Amino acid sequence: MVKRRFRPLCEAVGLGEYVKVEDDSDSKPVIRFNASINWHGLRHFAVSTWIEAGLQPKTVQTFAGHSSLHVTMDRYGHLFRSDHHREAMDAIAVELMRR
Repeated sequence: MVKRRFRPLCEAVGLGEYVKVEDDSDSKPVIRFNASINWHGLRHFAVSTWIEAGLQPKTVQTFAGHSSLHVTMDRYGHLFRSDHHREAMDAIAVELMRR
């Protein structure tokens, strides 16, 4: 999937290119793909987008394929909105407006 679809797509839209990497040894040069975005980065983007869209943690865990809800919350728990976060941010905003 990465070699046949993802890399050609990145190259087509200008996010990556194949480059020769010279080696100190006498072996032939290695061709590597350099990209400004990678498959794992897209995964994080997808998960954070699901959270921002309001999906429940258990749904995000299922979509992401995490082995447990604990894994999902350890990695992405800070992105889930909560009343506590909203109250804290409101208190900070009120305090800043007083100054």
